[in-house]
Amino acid sequence: MDAADGMLMRVRLPGGAITPAGIQTVADVAERFGSGTVEFTSRANLQIRGLAQAAVPTAAAHLVRHGLADADPARDARRDVVGPPLAGHDPTELADVGAAVADVARLLAAAPGLDGLPPKFCVVLDGGGVASVRGVPADVALGAVRTVEGDIVVQLELGRPLDEGDGSVACIPVGDIKLVVVAAARRCAQEGERMATLATQVGRADLLGSLTTGIEIRRAPAPRPRVTDAPMGVVAHARADQVNLGAAPLLGRTSPAALRSVAALVEDTNARVRCTPWRGIVVLGIAGTDQATAIAALARVGFSSDPTDPAHLVSACVGLPGCASSRADTGRAARALLDAPGPLNGRIHLSGCEKRCGANAERVVVAADDGTFEIGAP
Repeated sequence: MDAADGMLMRVRLPGGAITPAGIQTVADVAERFGSGTVEFTSRANLQIRGLAQAAVPTAAAHLVRHGLADADPARDARRDVVGPPLAGHDPTELADVGAAVADVARLLAAAPGLDGLPPKFCVVLDGGGVASVRGVPADVALGAVRTVEGDIVVQLELGRPLDEGDGSVACIPVGDIKLVVVAAARRCAQEGERMATLATQVGRADLLGSLTTGIEIRRAPAPRPRVTDAPMGVVAHARADQVNLGAAPLLGRTSPAALRSVAALVEDTNARVRCTPWRGIVVLGIAGTDQATAIAALARVGFSSDPTDPAHLVSACVGLPGCASSRADTGRAARALLDAPGPLNGRIHLSGCEKRCGANAERVVVAADDGTFEIGAP
């Protein structure tokens, strides 16, 4: 993808999952071929910035060789599947959707009939818990909910986040997730439109009915929408002798050296790591006795794990000079906002233009024509 600061290479990570070796690979590519800036995204992916166009084929081949991309760019682009970063490690989740996230990503990459799929098509799978992704926008959003009878079923929303379903929501059996995802993707590919557009054109109820023919639809009470805070600091693990640790760099931007330190920490603590839709990471399954050392190690490379750090409340699109569409240096504006007196009431995202790229916050403020931001009261 072309950007004002060079070519942009997106590393898609279904469910945010990546190994320490994968992190090392991203660091190597960013250092050898890019500007040295790596970004965490609102879909729990990574972006390598500032590549020369001539270097893209070699850099892409490096990612493919190390299992971080599909050799076919069209197949790779279909692997945007977002899941809760604590899946399988969260004692409060209704269901562990980690394996389902990986299965759906593989299915979308391999399924025939998806050549016309819009490039930003996205699937969300949520299992509940403290790091729920029910608020993440998606073409197809599926989330574990409990019926009044106590059964676990899967809420289905088309073209909107799970949290926008209200009253009695439509649910499908767990076993029909793949069938519905492929049917929805093929419909978007055939029409060349995102699901939100189709829902407006066709009607949400009719669209849902056309994609679930032959599938038993049950109803369940819609879970009450809530603001999901990014998992920061020490978060309870499913095992009593372990913890999860959330952290993030300022504005989700980091360096190859910092990434290598993160990879070393994960290896040294025999843990796992996932990227999060809040532009950070969670280190999963650290021994409780190692948590203080891990927090200090992350802080040394610019990853804050302090849940009260106001920096976790502010995000921004890349802005100037990296994006020619932007009217503002969003990074500088975000840092000025953090330096200003007074508390921040809730998450805020600064966008340099009306496209609102990367927005995943309660408030989105778009730059005025003169490049300034009118923050105002929440």
